[in-house]
Amino acid sequence: MLKLNHVALIVIAILPIVLIMTSLVLQLQGFLGYSLYKIAFIAPPLLYCLKYNVSLRRTIWRFEHWQNGILPSVILGVVSITVFWFLYALLAPKFINETVLVQNMKSQFSVSLTTIAFIAPFTILINSFIEESFYRGFIFGQLQSYNRYVAYGLSTFCFTVQHLLFTYHWVGIQLLIIGSIALGIFALVAAYLYRIYNTIVAPWVLHIFGDIAMIGVAVWLLVK
Repeated sequence: MLKLNHVALIVIAILPIVLIMTSLVLQLQGFLGYSLYKIAFIAPPLLYCLKYNVSLRRTIWRFEHWQNGILPSVILGVVSITVFWFLYALLAPKFINETVLVQNMKSQFSVSLTTIAFIAPFTILINSFIEESFYRGFIFGQLQSYNRYVAYGLSTFCFTVQHLLFTYHWVGIQLLIIGSIALGIFALVAAYLYRIYNTIVAPWVLHIFGDIAMIGVAVWLLVK
């Protein structure tokens, strides 16, 4: 039976998407506009944990099991980088206008050769941890007790939509479909790693590799 705390989890899971859509409607640009929604990744989960006496360290992050799944996560991470770069090299000449892509990165995310040195470490290490804590440790982890399939479905759906909202207008429908499938698979694998290895570190490692793949393409486009 759906309890009040489960309803709260569903609302919190959707909140970042609502804030992203709001920032798009208001046409907030640059790193600040892109990052405002991240408040929803931190404040609501903290309030939830305080109300329901949920420990971040023991229940969400589970750092005591940090060694679990490191090697499989690294292997999957290397695979994700290889697949991402291969697909980009294969599809970019046909489906992507790289000049427009670079313009969008600069105007929407403030990404340039000057800022990439600051944005890259934040994205790869800090932002990846925030997202994994939210989607896998918090949303998926807390909803497991209610229904594992709901936990997989909601965390995967929200993770995928969040990443597509900022870039859906950059590409055509073909790449949008491919990107949706890739993000969905990535989110499902990350949730599975969290469940079987019982620590946020395993999906975090995978996410780090995924962000390295993305930043790698961004750097390549900027220096071409």
